[in-house]
Amino acid sequence: MLLIANSVDVSSVPEEIRILPLGTVESRKGTFEVNEESVRRIIDGFRERRLDLVIDYEHQTLENVQAPAAGWIKDIYKAENALVAKVEWTERAKQYLANKEYRYLSPVVMVNKSNKQAIELHSVALTNTPAIDGMFPIVNSIGADASPSSESKDILKMIKELLGLDAGTDAEDITEKIKELLQAKTATENELNGLKYEAFEKQVDDVIQYALKAGKLSNSMVNGARKMAEKDIEAFKDYIQTAPQVVPIGRFALEKTDNTKSGGSHIDNLLGISEEDIRKYRH
Repeated sequence: MLLIANSVDVSSVPEEIRILPLGTVESRKGTFEVNEESVRRIIDGFRERRLDLVIDYEHQTLENVQAPAAGWIKDIYKAENALVAKVEWTERAKQYLANKEYRYLSPVVMVNKSNKQAIELHSVALTNTPAIDGMFPIVNSIGADASPSSESKDILKMIKELLGLDAGTDAEDITEKIKELLQAKTATENELNGLKYEAFEKQVDDVIQYALKAGKLSNSMVNGARKMAEKDIEAFKDYIQTAPQVVPIGRFALEKTDNTKSGGSHIDNLLGISEEDIRKYRH
């Protein structure tokens, strides 16, 4: 359904007002969609902030000037053909409306550039010159100045330069570039962490192999030793340096002696038993 952005008459000072039509919204400057996704995001965004949304005069909230409130939006819900706001008006605004000094509402809507879909309600203004503006953000008032301040422009220019982007790059492309850089940063960090882990595991393996060769560990002790090393490699190195030898290194060979040649065993020799004693007590 094609909807022309009709003005909303608030001369009767109602407490519930239609602030944004549903469907395809057209104006002299552009077109955008208010679909089910738009409704969900606008309502969820409003309720998640848990703040009343301002209704100002002539979009003064968008300018770097004093911007008194005409009212506050307390809640937003979906009606048959529009988003409806529950409003708490100031006494001054009620007087303006009762005197018909202001007759219309003009919402400030953030729109996704790629699909022309409304995604956020920034504020609403009382105005006498309503129209739907297709720029981003969309200010529904002819001549309303929604351009950023000079300070914001300087910051935006610096961001573009840091990102290596052209001066004419829009906000959506800037966002995509930042996402791309963040993804590359994450990938690099993951790769670096993987290399660090591999180097650490090699260090653990080297220390354990050294301990095995030095007889400081037996094969049955390896699993426990690995856990100790992975928990604190430096402490494990210190432990290995001072640990006693628990496994003999190399092989023992029985040496031939004069006693063994004459019948004495190697064990007898080690115990200091003479061949004479052996003959005396051997039957």
